[in-house]
Amino acid sequence: MNLFIVTGASKGLGFSIAKRLLEKENQLVCISRNTSKELVNLAKSKGGNLKYYEFDLKKIDQIENLVKNIFSEVELKKFDKIYLVNNAGIINPVSSIEDLKLNEVVDNFYVNFLSAFILTFFVLKYTRQFKGERIIVNISSKAASVPVKNWACYSISKTALDALTRYIFVEFQKKGKTKSISFHPPAMDTSMRKENIKAKNIFEKVWDFICVKILRVKRVYSPDEIAYKIISILADEKVNSGDIIEMQ
Repeated sequence: MNLFIVTGASKGLGFSIAKRLLEKENQLVCISRNTSKELVNLAKSKGGNLKYYEFDLKKIDQIENLVKNIFSEVELKKFDKIYLVNNAGIINPVSSIEDLKLNEVVDNFYVNFLSAFILTFFVLKYTRQFKGERIIVNISSKAASVPVKNWACYSISKTALDALTRYIFVEFQKKGKTKSISFHPPAMDTSMRKENIKAKNIFEKVWDFICVKILRVKRVYSPDEIAYKIISILADEKVNSGDIIEMQ
């Protein structure tokens, strides 16, 4: 039996990942600002093991208590592996560096990187005596490798998330039993993509529509498709710690 902790589970890719993890051999812990009633009902209908925590990841000073609460309600010794899936993310602000607002920059880094970093080190701290394997899964972005215009905060925060993946590999490569992996998903039909399209000018919006719907030179995947691929890759024992996986 494995324990999965998934952030940003109420919508988009996080929701799709959580849906696929609702199997009886898993204990699923979901974290998001609002509880997904659909996910709760799905767990009931499938007989899945789901615990849900409503939590705003911008409240970084409360993350340690969140982790303590999670581990006080599960019995670690019954799990073979513990997975932390740092999926929560926001794209805003979408603007040039000269037009950024400090509060938006802070919010972006809190959600996209700092909360994931803090959640990671507290999960590792409170599972130090765990006998099984611990896997940190960071849902990053291709924008971490190839910066996108007007995505300064998103690109830089995801680059930091990839650095966390590589650092965990370096620290634990000799100790063993702790792995880290980053995923760079392709374009998906999510609210984040809609926010990005909304921020474009009319010509960019039209060109995006032409590329996706008419020329079909750009594919937009469903979150369910990518969730299936991610879970399949995680099940592959050949995946190396520190890998940054570009998904097509």
